[in-house]
Amino acid sequence: MKPVVHLLCGLPGSGKSTYAKEQEIKGLVRLTLDEELFKRFGREFPSEKYSEYEIETKSDLKDALKAAITNSRSVVLDYGFWKKSEREEYKQLIDSLGAEWKLLYFKIPMNTLKERLRLRNQTDTKNNHQIDESLLDTFSGQFEPPTGEGEQIIEQ
Repeated sequence: MKPVVHLLCGLPGSGKSTYAKEQEIKGLVRLTLDEELFKRFGREFPSEKYSEYEIETKSDLKDALKAAITNSRSVVLDYGFWKKSEREEYKQLIDSLGAEWKLLYFKIPMNTLKERLRLRNQTDTKNNHQIDESLLDTFSGQFEPPTGEGEQIIEQ
């Protein structure tokens, strides 16, 4: 049986990390960008370094993805996949490695996201960025929702 890579797409607070942790319990390899960034660079790294740190971390996580697939392990990628170009890049990589991909789009109403983030900002400061309503609105403007990309829509 081919390994399956779950590409989790959605805005902050949409349930991606919760889903990823559930899949890890089921035996999938969980690769989470934010947690890895915090592990490497701490919680308070300079915002101007984010792009540099993200590129370095994603490169290493891509190597971990390749290794998992080579070892016939299924993976859940908790990245967000906001841009269509990044989703396409990963789908091509996964196909080239002989694995299957599932693009899961966590499509959650904005008012639900804002409420979840408000609660998360108060209770979970270890594994997540602090995201207020204004920043979520900014992110929403940058997000390219998948349409016709083979996505499965998850609504909550």
